[in-house]
Amino acid sequence: MMGGKIWVESGPDSGTRFHFTIRLGVADGRAVKVEMTTPAEMLRGVKVLIVDDNRTNRRILEGMLKRWDVNPTSVEDGEEALA
Repeated sequence: MMGGKIWVESGPDSGTRFHFTIRLGVADGRAVKVEMTTPAEMLRGVKVLIVDDNRTNRRILEGMLKRWDVNPTSVEDGEEALA
């Protein structure tokens, strides 16, 4: 997956930690200030993975992202997300 790794650490009474590493290329040089809101045009066509066991939450997020012309894919659990 993008030349990186993904793993999970979980235990009773300690919760679950999700980790990942990826290799990224050099940015195109367009500066984005931290304090500004990202224009919707910059998100157009971006692929987004939604992982939530609650169907209503997934539908709400999908609807919001589709209005921004983002390409969402939603799944119910981590196993589906990894697939």
